[in-house]
Amino acid sequence: WNCFGPPENFAELSAILDDWCAKVGRDPSEIERTVSIGPDDVEDVGRYVDLGVDHLVVGTGDPFDLGPLESLIAQRDALG
Repeated sequence: WNCFGPPENFAELSAILDDWCAKVGRDPSEIERTVSIGPDDVEDVGRYVDLGVDHLVVGTGDPFDLGPLESLIAQRDALG
Protein backbone atom coordinates (compact mmCIF):
# COMPACT_ATOMS: atom_id res chain seq x y z
CA TRP A 1 0.00 0.00 0.00
CA ASN A 2 1.42 3.37 -1.00
CA CYS A 3 0.66 6.81 0.34
CA PHE A 4 2.19 10.25 0.02
CA GLY A 5 2.25 13.37 2.11
CA PRO A 6 3.13 14.38 5.66
CA PRO A 7 3.16 11.93 8.58
CA GLU A 8 -0.30 13.06 9.72
CA ASN A 9 -1.73 12.15 6.32
CA PHE A 10 -0.05 8.75 6.42
CA ALA A 11 -1.36 8.11 9.95
CA GLU A 12 -4.93 9.01 9.00
CA LEU A 13 -4.99 6.91 5.84
CA SER A 14 -3.19 4.01 7.51
CA ALA A 15 -5.87 3.96 10.24
CA ILE A 16 -8.55 3.83 7.54
CA LEU A 17 -6.74 0.90 5.93
CA ASP A 18 -6.61 -0.86 9.31
CA ASP A 19 -10.36 -0.32 9.76
CA TRP A 20 -11.11 -1.82 6.36
CA CYS A 21 -8.86 -4.77 7.11
CA ALA A 22 -10.86 -5.41 10.28
CA LYS A 23 -14.13 -5.20 8.32
CA VAL A 24 -13.02 -7.79 5.77
CA GLY A 25 -11.11 -10.02 8.19
CA ARG A 26 -7.61 -9.30 6.90
CA ASP A 27 -4.56 -9.00 9.12
CA PRO A 28 -3.25 -5.44 8.55
CA SER A 29 0.29 -6.54 9.40
CA GLU A 30 0.32 -8.49 6.11
CA ILE A 31 0.31 -5.20 4.18
CA GLU A 32 3.61 -3.44 3.59
CA ARG A 33 3.22 0.32 3.89
CA THR A 34 5.16 2.68 1.67
CA VAL A 35 5.20 6.46 1.65
CA SER A 36 6.45 8.72 -1.12
CA ILE A 37 8.06 11.92 0.10
CA GLY A 38 9.98 14.83 -1.32
CA PRO A 39 13.59 15.68 -0.51
CA ASP A 40 12.48 18.37 1.95
CA ASP A 41 10.58 15.78 4.00
CA VAL A 42 13.44 13.45 4.94
CA GLU A 43 13.72 15.08 8.38
CA ASP A 44 10.37 13.42 9.18
CA VAL A 45 11.69 9.88 8.64
CA GLY A 46 11.60 9.08 12.37
CA ARG A 47 7.94 10.04 12.57
CA TYR A 48 7.11 7.85 9.58
CA VAL A 49 8.97 4.91 11.14
CA ASP A 50 7.09 5.43 14.42
CA LEU A 51 3.83 5.33 12.45
CA GLY A 52 4.67 1.98 10.85
CA VAL A 53 6.11 2.82 7.45
CA ASP A 54 7.95 -0.14 5.92
CA HIS A 55 9.45 1.65 2.90
CA LEU A 56 10.22 5.25 1.95
CA VAL A 57 10.39 6.48 -1.63
CA VAL A 58 12.14 9.82 -2.01
CA GLY A 59 11.41 11.72 -5.19
CA THR A 60 14.19 13.86 -6.56
CA GLY A 61 14.28 16.22 -9.46
CA ASP A 62 16.62 18.38 -11.39
CA PRO A 63 19.09 19.65 -10.15
CA PHE A 64 19.47 16.28 -8.36
CA ASP A 65 20.76 17.38 -4.97
CA LEU A 66 21.67 14.14 -3.21
CA GLY A 67 22.09 15.86 0.17
CA PRO A 68 18.61 14.87 1.40
CA LEU A 69 19.23 11.24 0.41
CA GLU A 70 22.55 11.28 2.26
CA SER A 71 20.67 12.61 5.30
CA LEU A 72 18.11 9.83 4.96
CA ILE A 73 20.85 7.20 4.82
CA ALA A 74 22.47 8.68 7.94
CA GLN A 75 19.11 8.57 9.75
CA ARG A 76 18.59 4.97 8.66
CA ASP A 77 22.01 4.01 9.96
CA ALA A 78 21.35 5.79 13.27
CA LEU A 79 18.04 3.92 13.71
CA GLY A 80 19.72 0.58 13.07
